Amino acid sequence: MESCNTTHILATPYHPTSNAQTERFNVTFAPALSKLISNQIQDWDDYLQAVIYAYNTSQHATTALTPFHLMFTRKSQLLMDPKQLKVLLMKSNEYYDKVKKSRKLIIDYAQSTIQHQGTLAKYRFDINRSDSKYHKGDLVLIRVINRTSKFQEKYEGPFQILDQKGPSTFIVKLEDPDNEDHPSCIKQVTTADMKHILVQETI
Repeated sequence: MESCNTTHILATPYHPTSNAQTERFNVTFAPALSKLISNQIQDWDDYLQAVIYAYNTSQHATTALTPFHLMFTRKSQLLMDPKQLKVLLMKSNEYYDKVKKSRKLIIDYAQSTIQHQGTLAKYRFDINRSDSKYHKGDLVLIRVINRTSKFQEKYEGPFQILDQKGPSTFIVKLEDPDNEDHPSCIKQVTTADMKHILVQETI
């Protein structure tokens, strides 16, 4: 954990962009696993190792390297690869030093590639992104997280903004006098799950 500089952080529930790395892995992992399981869908655990092996030995577009290469500082030897005839022997202490130097070079290269890909992703995201501004007292609609049916409305409300907790986090209150079940429902939401209500003023 320390050598990989892993830090435990908490993510916002029902907000996939706050845990993008895990969500992106699931997008790749789940469809690959579904291609191998049978119609009974009870033997999915038999194919976990095969899918993980394929994932770890595949080149990622973000890093331009395979996870195996990043972890062990060398390319993986696949079963179908030709065997290497030359073998280079070295002292154990020399091997460890070379691995540390190689791993630093590989990680530095991967980090620069990730930053470049992140810049491109932000540019693509900002092209069609609407920069909505919310203020205290505004009426908004809130995205329905657990929809029970595809025909159910995607948004519910109206809610009124009571307070702002962060750059993209707000406290809202349900403003619906006809709703007897939740007359004063208060919740915390992010701008990703909010949408303005356009109120037409009468002359």
